[in-house]
Amino acid sequence: MNKLYRISLFDGSPTNNLDQSVDEDNLTEDDRTENLRQGGISPEPVFIFTDDNEGDPDVCIGAECFDPGFDENAQDVLVPG
Repeated sequence: MNKLYRISLFDGSPTNNLDQSVDEDNLTEDDRTENLRQGGISPEPVFIFTDDNEGDPDVCIGAECFDPGFDENAQDVLVPG
């Protein structure tokens, strides 16, 4: 099972409500990871900047692309595992 970890660079705490719980302010350990659909060893994340994103990148891991969920003051770490 491949997972994407979205954690704070400073303390490893979750940074986004990945488990879609009702309480978005109470982030738990389940909010640190999300499952990737691909098998095998995941490639490293690649940030893609396009003209229509107004400076905000998309991040792709293999064929899976999504909003990384941070602004221009990024302090998150995206690590496939």
